[in-house]
Amino acid sequence: MNALSARRPVFSPVARFGWTGLAETTLRALLVMAAPVSAVIFVAHSL
Repeated sequence: MNALSARRPVFSPVARFGWTGLAETTLRALLVMAAPVSAVIFVAHSL
């Protein structure tokens, strides 16, 4: 933790997780959202 975030509470996700954690969280959210969409597209093409 650096002196800047220790001085005042920061509620941004970057300050909480760091850039790697933010990227991982974003990728997981995209994967969770893309899974049902790809399933619907797959079913629609197989009909």
